[in-house]
Amino acid sequence: MLRAWCRYLLLLAVCALLYIFLGGYLFLIILTGVIALPLISLFAMLISSNHLQVDFQRRKEGSYFYCASGKWFPLAQLKINIQQENIFLDEQTQDNLTLFTSDTIVYVPMIAHEATMGKIRLCFDGFVLQDMLGLFQRRYHSHQKRTYYLYPHATGTTISSQIHDILQDQEHVYEGHIQHGGILEDTHEVKEYQPGDDLRHIHHKLSYKLAKTMIRTFASYQQEQLLVYLDLHGSVEECEQVLGHFYACAIEWIQRSMSAIVCWNSKDGNLEQEVYDKASLKRCLQAILAHPKAEEEDNVLYRSQLGTHVCIRSSGIETSMDEKGSDVHA
Repeated sequence: MLRAWCRYLLLLAVCALLYIFLGGYLFLIILTGVIALPLISLFAMLISSNHLQVDFQRRKEGSYFYCASGKWFPLAQLKINIQQENIFLDEQTQDNLTLFTSDTIVYVPMIAHEATMGKIRLCFDGFVLQDMLGLFQRRYHSHQKRTYYLYPHATGTTISSQIHDILQDQEHVYEGHIQHGGILEDTHEVKEYQPGDDLRHIHHKLSYKLAKTMIRTFASYQQEQLLVYLDLHGSVEECEQVLGHFYACAIEWIQRSMSAIVCWNSKDGNLEQEVYDKASLKRCLQAILAHPKAEEEDNVLYRSQLGTHVCIRSSGIETSMDEKGSDVHA
């Protein structure tokens, strides 16, 4: 802004010297106009600020910052600092934009949705509006923030024969619990219903007597619940492949009315989520993308916590079916 004032004062001095040495109405009019320029530029900036609109817009192909003031021609210039963050990739960047206000909405691309995945945050904490001559500026406090998820784009994954065999075995366990509308003799307990419990195991008679919802929990059901480990320490492309395989597997066991405990390692520690329907699958994906991915695989988590397990990697699916936990590569 100091340079702008220096340029203006130099122009004013030249016009004043021309008027002093040459005289005439023409140079007087020019000098008067130069003297009035700062006030005109300041007034135009204030008018532009009353109609200025700045925000983020999300489209199918990407996220944009847009600016519009509702005027027919530029009256001011906007300077704004935008923070971008991808939580899953643990990346943070800043963009300093300088735009001229006008009646046409100006779109500035921020993130191409086809090029990344994760939980995205876009925000800015105010902006600076400057007149066209650069002589005056005013800061406005207008906090805007947008947070959303970009899911992986991997497609075409197919269920492997190994995971199919596991699901077939699991299905027999479910069939063993319920026959002819009754419960077979199986070790089970009764507890009060908690959000996320399987509604198929409601104990209706006891719920009626106690006036609250009671759920049966089966020992064999708990032991045979599918356990899934996701290896998410690789590159973005590898993580997309892992989540693509995981999505295909999850749809398979959801269609069979089964559930699974999904665990993975992140920079925030070891995390897990139960997946039993499409809504819980979406919550699981959001939980994965909302934590920074790990840089190295946690073999301790993979080996110690999972007995009968499915390990999903970018290269394929590994299963362990015997007591020793030997791996079979899909």
